[in-house]
Amino acid sequence: MHPASRLQSTLADYLLPGAAEVPEPRVDHMETPSPYTQFGVKGIGEGGAIAPPAAITNAINDALRPLSAELTHSPVTPRRIVEAVLAARAEQQTVPAAA
Repeated sequence: MHPASRLQSTLADYLLPGAAEVPEPRVDHMETPSPYTQFGVKGIGEGGAIAPPAAITNAINDALRPLSAELTHSPVTPRRIVEAVLAARAEQQTVPAAA
């Protein structure tokens, strides 16, 4: 039995896979031209790049919700996060307390 195939009791005992454990890649090509474009070309990869920034910004906004801060512009930077928190604090200080 290969040592890496044993069940491990903790993550400390778990062997992380390295180059020797990775199988040789196999590349298959499947051509399906698009009937909707002049040369049958299609876009690739755009879908994977669109959602992550919005998902990350939503997660940050969820974390900032107790502070009443919200990010509305991209890209999200540490400076913009701090500015949003400071703006929310300033707004809370200017709003009179309900009697």
